[in-house]
Amino acid sequence: DGGSIIEWARSLLNLQSTESFTECLEKVATMYGNRCSSSSPGVTMAPFLSGERSTGFRVGANGCISGITRETSSIDILYACLESVVLRLCAIIKLLTDVSSGGDGEYTLV
Repeated sequence: DGGSIIEWARSLLNLQSTESFTECLEKVATMYGNRCSSSSPGVTMAPFLSGERSTGFRVGANGCISGITRETSSIDILYACLESVVLRLCAIIKLLTDVSSGGDGEYTLV
C-alpha cells in the first residue's frame, strides 16, 4: 500500500508541508543517482505497515526498517520507503507476467 507508506513517512519524518516533502524528495532523487553506482544497500524496508495486501494477502505481515545507524537521516528512511514500494510492485508485476504467460501457478511471494 504505497500511499499509506508515504503518508506514514511524511508524518513520522515531519514532512507535512509540501515544501519540506518536495525538498526531501529532491534529496532522495540525488541519493538514488549516487546509490546506483554504490554496492552498499543502506537502509532497507519491508513495506507491510498494514499487512500484505496483494498476492500473498497476509493480514498479519509486519513492516520492518533495517540498516539504521546513528547517521541515518529522514532522506534515508524516505528513500527506503519509496524503494520498498517499487520493489514490491516489481515482484507483483513479475508474478502476474509469469502467470499470464502460462506459468505453473506454484508461486510464493514473500
